[in-house]
Parts: sequence; structure tokens; C-alpha cells
Amino acid sequence: MLTPREMTVARMVTEGLPNKRIASQLAISEETAKLHLHHICQKLSCPGRMSLQRCMQEQGVT
Repeated sequence: MLTPREMTVARMVTEGLPNKRIASQLAISEETAKLHLHHICQKLSCPGRMSLQRCMQEQGVT
């Protein structure tokens, strides 16, 4: 379902990291981090980063 990179980004988001920090730690642009988050939310039918952890749990994504 999620790519390995999307899983990494999703975990970082659920840890409360902002896009800028995620981008810095993964050596990607902030726009790429935002794009990953957008794809994650689409794939999990999740309305946004604030509910991402709940969406991941409901869909068995760990």
C-alpha cells in the first residue's frame, strides 16, 4: 500500500515532526515531503496529518 519512503514519512509525521524537519532529515525538499504526505493521505483516505496516526491504525499500517 504505502511505499517504504511513504512509511518513513508517515512515521515521522505521527511523531509530530514538521515537513521542514522531515525534509531535512531525509535530504529531500520540503515540497517533496508535502507531496509524500499528500499521497499518504490519499492512499489511506485520511483527511490530513492530524488524523494520520488514527488512519494508519484503522488500516493496519504500522
